[in-house]
Formats: sequence, C-alpha cells, structure tokens
Amino acid sequence: MVRLLLTLYFTCLAALTTSFSYAAETRCERPLVVGYSGDWFPYFNKTGKHYGGLDYILLKRTLARLGCSLEVLPMTEVRSLIEQKKGTFDVSIGASLTTSRKQDFIFSAPYRQEKIGLLARSMQGFPTHVNLKYVVEQKKIIAINQAGYFGPKVEVAQTIFSNNFRHGFNLADRIKMLEDKKVDAVIDDYTALCLALQRLISSTNNNGPAPFFLSSEVLHESNIYYIFSKHTTSPSFVNQFNDALNAELSGHTQNQKCVP
Repeated sequence: MVRLLLTLYFTCLAALTTSFSYAAETRCERPLVVGYSGDWFPYFNKTGKHYGGLDYILLKRTLARLGCSLEVLPMTEVRSLIEQKKGTFDVSIGASLTTSRKQDFIFSAPYRQEKIGLLARSMQGFPTHVNLKYVVEQKKIIAINQAGYFGPKVEVAQTIFSNNFRHGFNLADRIKMLEDKKVDAVIDDYTALCLALQRLISSTNNNGPAPFFLSSEVLHESNIYYIFSKHTTSPSFVNQFNDALNAELSGHTQNQKCVP
C-alpha cells in the first residue's frame, strides 16, 4: 500500500512539474533569445541600435502571437557556434536541415525556400554562363562560410578543391573580400547575393561592363527553418510556435526580390 502511494505521489509530481514547465514556456515568462553574430541582409541585420531583416521580423511577429517577446544576444562567430549547442540562447535564424543539427536542435516548420548561388568578379575569359565547376577548375578562390551547409554540390567541390575556398562567416565580410580582390567569387543565398550585387553595381562608377555578375546556376535548393535549443524549449512549445508561424505566413507575404 505504501509503495502504491509513493508511486502515485511521484507520478503526480512528475505530471505537475511537466505541466508547470509547459505552462511557463507557453506564457513566455521571459523573452526568448536569438543569437546574432553578424549581418546577413536581407534576413537578419542591424542598423544603428536596431535589428531587422525578413527572418528576424517574421520570428518576432510569430512569437508575439504567442504572447512572447524576443531579445537579441550579440556574440562573435566562434562564441555563437559554441554557445548555440549549450543552450545559451533559445533560437537561431535561417537554418537548413542537416542530420547533425537535428540531433542538437528542435526544428520549426519550414518558413521559406532558399536557393544557393555564386557571385563572381568579372574577369577576362570568364563566360557569362560561368558555373561552380568552371570556377574551381580555373583555380579561382571562393569565399564561403565553412560553418554553413550549401548542399552536396558545394560539399563535393570543397572536398576536392579545398585550397580554392576561404572562410568568411559574415556575408558582408565576404563581399568585401570580393571587392578587394582577395577572392574571385562568393557562395551564399541567391537573394542575398543578388541584393549585394545591386549595391556593388550602384556604388561602382563604371561605364564599361559590369564588374561583378551572378551566375544563373542554382547550386542547391532547400527549405529553411528556425532551430530551437533542446535545453530551453520543448517540442510542445515548438508545435505551438509552428501554428503561430503558419498563421503569420498566411497573413503576410515576404517581399523577396532577385529570385532566380
């Protein structure tokens, strides 16, 4: 009889603990924290003291539907990669689905499609239909965020032509490397590269051929997700987030230019 009572006691205690934890999560008694380690225009960027970008605003609006607020935790590239897995912040923006990430994080529903492209500096002998294979075979140098995933085609190229790739975590830094002729091309999200190309052309006083061009080749296409820490959030919370995300997506159209 005593054993039965103890079993019932601990069962009820576990249920109450789970209930309180879940209730606290859905009420968002504290703001959720998103990590920021550098500009990624047009998805997550900082102007002055204010943060913006398509992905950031969508995240903030979705959380507001749940009565939750959002805070940004700035950190360095190296610190971000370490702290993300430890649960120092709750959510990250713009993640593609990989096996290793699935082990460490809870994925939201997909909220947009990503196309990976290649932006190159115009050079003599470069055809307008240039693709990744041509660039690496010509021994040109490509800037890429080696902590990211850009699909199997890029992964194979990095393995075979490892000396052709230079790491740059921040897209703005990689574009600067391209401008300064430290690299010959940049791989990233197609829309982000296209908008970067528009800024490059507008800031260049050049009456001749365009100094940069965006390859028509789509290197990879995949769904993009928010990823949540398994240490600070639960599948139940992310399910509620997904309901709010779908409602937000149905009510707003993300204005993305420069799609291939």
